[in-house]
Amino acid sequence: MKRSPTRLLILFVLAACGTGLAPQPPKAELETTASPAEPGNRIRMSGVKLYLHDTRPTYGLPRKPTFMVQADVLALMQEDVWTLEKAHAVVLGGDEDAEDMVFEAARGRFQEEERVHLEGGVVAHVGTLVMELEDIEWINTDREARTDNPVHIVDGETHLDAATLRLYLDERLFVLTDVKGVIRLDREEQ
Repeated sequence: MKRSPTRLLILFVLAACGTGLAPQPPKAELETTASPAEPGNRIRMSGVKLYLHDTRPTYGLPRKPTFMVQADVLALMQEDVWTLEKAHAVVLGGDEDAEDMVFEAARGRFQEEERVHLEGGVVAHVGTLVMELEDIEWINTDREARTDNPVHIVDGETHLDAATLRLYLDERLFVLTDVKGVIRLDREEQ
């Protein structure tokens, strides 16, 4: 039985194509989107940590991270700008014996190599101290966190309200303006 080369080619192509679908990539970490509500949104991820690193010279040693942020949803909006939903962030790089400053926020923006801006019910914890803020911005080159919006601070029986806040990482220093409230200084009884 003789078969023409055209029939053999058609059978070969059909056999090579198969009927199965190509395997889908795992959805756990990466999904692309292009929704009308967020036209610039190109990539959405979850379970990823983003870091800013110390910009000072290290003379050949690896750069240490200064700030880490993780969010329930991260979306790449521009080449180096990520939006964050339900963000959890930590200021790093201070004194090893000092407690970490931890932030929780409804949303934010992360600009690679530059800054992180958190907003929407921001709460910061440093040991027993709790700060409630409208927003906070970490400027990486200055190693400084700041807000020009009201701040409420509670630490035990100390309650303070301030107009603005500056946090200088290297000095472990808070600077508040227009402060009102009560500072409770405990005296040791003898």
